[in-house]
Amino acid sequence: TDDIREADIVLVDTCASTDFKEDESLELIKGSEARAKEGARVIVCGCLAGINPARLQQHFKGEFFSPKDEKQLASILGLDEEDAKFLNPLEARGRFMGGDDFVVSGHDFVGGRQMARLMVRACVSLHRVNERVSLERIPILGKLLLSSQAGNPLAYAINISQGCLGNCSFCVIPMAKGRTVSLPMSLIVEKIRSMVDTGVKRILLSSEDTGAYGKDINATVVDLLRKIHKIPGDFSLYINYFDPRWLRAY
Repeated sequence: TDDIREADIVLVDTCASTDFKEDESLELIKGSEARAKEGARVIVCGCLAGINPARLQQHFKGEFFSPKDEKQLASILGLDEEDAKFLNPLEARGRFMGGDDFVVSGHDFVGGRQMARLMVRACVSLHRVNERVSLERIPILGKLLLSSQAGNPLAYAINISQGCLGNCSFCVIPMAKGRTVSLPMSLIVEKIRSMVDTGVKRILLSSEDTGAYGKDINATVVDLLRKIHKIPGDFSLYINYFDPRWLRAY
């Protein structure tokens, strides 16, 4: 359902990259509990559960799990081994995002998020106009189009790995996501091939640490790029969150 008031289980995804994001996530949890129907299970996931569980528990008494402990969801929901397969980070199901998964919900609990969703709707409309009349030459619209590719029905983003191999003192991502776990190259390549066949023109490779892709499976992001380059079709490839330190390694 797309209506929280009808759901038996409400899964609240959170962010905690900054204090502001923590506050926003706590408001979202509070709003979710207020809107959920009587007897519904509200479960919190996302980075807040991994970065600051102590603060989360001050405001929320229900069940929660962090991104690096996603398999806990299986025990929370009482799933058997077969039903819980989608929680395996090496499974393709649930690991892809982009055009065909793009949904804008009409329900929200935080004013800032409501405005963000309105902006997304505007960007989607802008992309639709751009398909007929090129807007990219107009500087401000060109920048907006470039920065909102996730809203473009001709674009598709793939989360090629999860986690990070960095140890930066200013960043809490490793606390929430753990060390890099890579999706098999064959799954990524086949997904890109299938999306290009449907007319997708822009492919975005994403991760918390894209350059670290493959370190856990005896491969490198360069190996992946070489395989993607062999895919026939007219498409552009974008690489997101690539730490420059990996340029030295490759």
